[in-house]
Amino acid sequence: MIGYIRKRFIAASYVFVSTIGAFLAALPDEGVYFRLRLRFWRLRGYRFGNKCQLSRGVHFLGKVELGDNVIISPNCTLTGLSAGIYVGRDVMVGPNCVLVAFNHGVETNGVSMMYQSNSEAPISIGDDVWIGANSTITAGVKIGSGAVIGANSVVTKDIPERCIAAGCPTRVIRNR
Repeated sequence: MIGYIRKRFIAASYVFVSTIGAFLAALPDEGVYFRLRLRFWRLRGYRFGNKCQLSRGVHFLGKVELGDNVIISPNCTLTGLSAGIYVGRDVMVGPNCVLVAFNHGVETNGVSMMYQSNSEAPISIGDDVWIGANSTITAGVKIGSGAVIGANSVVTKDIPERCIAAGCPTRVIRNR
């Protein structure tokens, strides 16, 4: 009986915390709401530097660490799982960006992709980086300090420091 009650309590607390998170994610992008969202995610165990701004609809899953003065624009998803996502200082992430530190398995024939094991690799983003709107950063990518990622890009390989890169897949266009 105690095990049943404990399971029900855990399920209810998960629903309660998820509801609070959804409520905070829907609040406007103003100073006090940025602080409320930061406090909520910090209480959940995430590490954020000073003066970070989390806009509406930002979601985290797994290990995510943000440096000082990082701005995450509306509707971004950062999924680090156990590999992690590490973001440096003074980074701007445009709206609707997706950073995912894992890939679904596809190698085993006869087994649904849903049941294959994931491969994980950390994502590392240096200082003073700008990631344009609607971009996707895949597992194992390192973006060097001072880089700019153009809008609608899919970053599948490392980007050197102080480069401007864009496209699907992303390629370096020029140096800054």
